[in-house]
Amino acid sequence: MWAMKSLPAAWKHAELARYVPETARTVLDCTVDATFARLLAGRDCRLHGVAFDGDAPACPGYGAVHAADLDNPALPLEAASVDCVVCDDWTACARDPMPLLRELTRVLSPGGTAVFTFPNLQYHRNIAGLAQGQWRTDTTQALRRAHLRFFTAHEAAALLGRAGLTDPACQVLAGDRPEDAPLDPDRCIVHGRVSIGPIAPEEYPLFLAQQYLLLAKRPPAG
Repeated sequence: MWAMKSLPAAWKHAELARYVPETARTVLDCTVDATFARLLAGRDCRLHGVAFDGDAPACPGYGAVHAADLDNPALPLEAASVDCVVCDDWTACARDPMPLLRELTRVLSPGGTAVFTFPNLQYHRNIAGLAQGQWRTDTTQALRRAHLRFFTAHEAAALLGRAGLTDPACQVLAGDRPEDAPLDPDRCIVHGRVSIGPIAPEEYPLFLAQQYLLLAKRPPAG
């Protein structure tokens, strides 16, 4: 169901600019990032930013930055006025991610592209920690202190579908290399007295992933 591509764990929001389609003429970025703006500077597109902390500071490269409430977002943008939205892990910070997703879907044009990242609760170090009675924040991408919601790849894709987005394609955006979490002869990942497995080959990337990239579309009109 999902295309899995393992990448290094270190990942920056700005690098999501590579997933913005060349044809996008209006882009909404849910993280105000000057480096992200510079990566889009050579394109013929207008860039909007969203600040969820109640402040909307000016930022080079952004035509406008809008203040919004993460839990009750109401963006001052017309329906179907944006060709691409980029949302980096914000769904994990909302008490209920659906209002945010529905608002982003509302402003996205038919056929437009949505670029999301989601932290992965199924990451092997999260599972091992829980099995040992540990829930330590800021130890992995999924367990950052600001996160209120937790996801697996399947749940993230299903959430986008419920918001009205289609064709979600999922890949591992950041995670461990196989040599960092090898399987033992029984095809288990072992953390001390905790063994996770046996793990089927197609499941292995799901346990290595710290963060997913999901690309989805708003259905064409009609």
